[in-house]
Amino acid sequence: AAGAIAGAVAGDRRVNSGNTGGGMQEQQVRQCRTVDHWVSQNNGYEVTYDYRGRNYTTMMSYDPGERIKLRVSIEPMQR
Repeated sequence: AAGAIAGAVAGDRRVNSGNTGGGMQEQQVRQCRTVDHWVSQNNGYEVTYDYRGRNYTTMMSYDPGERIKLRVSIEPMQR
């Protein structure tokens, strides 16, 4: 281990012998890492309601609570 340390010191002296900046040198380093960032987002409410004995399901952008108002339209039947 002592030989490896002495070799590293000697190599550093040889590399930095021409530098006048006090033995400092710049080296480009690339460090990458993966970052996971999760955000919880409500995309709407799936609402199931009963109208005249039949169940219907719809998506709503807001929480409707216990009751909702319905718009009912009536059209004549075609023969």
